[in-house]
Amino acid sequence: MIVDKIRHNAVLFPNKEAVIYGTLSMSYNELMERINQELVLDLTDKVEIINLNPIETLIRLLAINSLGQRAVVLPKDFKQETLPETGDASNVSRDFIGILSSGTTGDPKVIWKTNDNWERAFKHQSEVFGLNKQDRVFVLDALSYSANLNATLHALWLGATVVLGKLSEAKHWNTQFTEQRISSFFLVPSHCRLLTKKGIRNSNLRSVVTAGEKLDVLTAKSLIEFFPEAVLTEYYGASELGHISYHQNQDIVRFPHAVGKAFPEVSIQILEEKVKVKSPYVSAEYKKNGTVNDLGYFEGDRLILKGRAGRVFNRRALNIYAQEIEIAAIKSGIAIQAALVQLNNQRLQLYFTSNSADRGNEKRLIKFLNECLPASKRPNGVIELKELPHSEAGKVDFKALSKMSDEKEIAKVSI
Repeated sequence: MIVDKIRHNAVLFPNKEAVIYGTLSMSYNELMERINQELVLDLTDKVEIINLNPIETLIRLLAINSLGQRAVVLPKDFKQETLPETGDASNVSRDFIGILSSGTTGDPKVIWKTNDNWERAFKHQSEVFGLNKQDRVFVLDALSYSANLNATLHALWLGATVVLGKLSEAKHWNTQFTEQRISSFFLVPSHCRLLTKKGIRNSNLRSVVTAGEKLDVLTAKSLIEFFPEAVLTEYYGASELGHISYHQNQDIVRFPHAVGKAFPEVSIQILEEKVKVKSPYVSAEYKKNGTVNDLGYFEGDRLILKGRAGRVFNRRALNIYAQEIEIAAIKSGIAIQAALVQLNNQRLQLYFTSNSADRGNEKRLIKFLNECLPASKRPNGVIELKELPHSEAGKVDFKALSKMSDEKEIAKVSI
């Protein structure tokens, strides 16, 4: 169990800082003492709903793990009465944590992961990301997001120090990185962009890891420039399937539309355009099919995604892959981020952001798309936003984009 490895770390270096959150610092010994205190409480439910501050969440989660029971980590504003059916609880001894995932549908579902799903990956994460027990790892406090929770538990399993930060304090990250001697961080691409916009530079960073959505080339170049001693890793995965592929450093820049090569112990196949995975990281209920219906293909041994699940739109019997249109927009050099949504009237609306204040960005992007896309694939409208809306996890919120659409505004810039 993951908690057993953390308990072993507490024996090896009891006074070492395990987790830091704001002004609170807890050593490995103190963390285990709190976990042991939690064990005497009533933790008999097969599903424990956790909705606390991040350190209390970790303590409760690891106590439940020690008992071989199940837990679900929920975001702060989640309404517990809307929690979906959690499935058969007969494998409690194997199942460890339920991750709340909504994919691109927006409908919450619980994905069950076992200790083995996570610990088998931890060994390779250490090697691929270049992490060891000496590291001080910065992770945001939204532990309901599975990648944040994974990064946090991996660091504790490794014997490193976790520094939990707040998105609301992004303007202070530079100071926090220096004061806490951060040597590694995990942030989704949208939060990496926040970091680079503030011009934070640090030659002490050894590892920068990002996932959750595609990392744009401009941000990748900035990360490599600002953190010259760090290994930059972008990985592609899913809550249901675990780590799937990764690439690093200049490969991210040279192959901007790829998501890299297979992660260790992962076998990837493309069957009927679907990305299918076999690995020890796949949740039990997904092992048979091994897919979340992402579409892709290979260029050599590099995986290219055509579209995420639920983001293929049909227009006059032609499939329009959202990611293809978004990639075209970014290739223009005008858009940094792009997101295609389908409105209720079946029109395709492309939103984008740029780092230019030019009022002609929309018209210039329309001209580019008209030249590089066939008429059958062009979006019906293009609108520039200062920022794309994101979920707490840092992923683009496509539902919010659909809701903000204004038909009169769309008509002004319609292709």
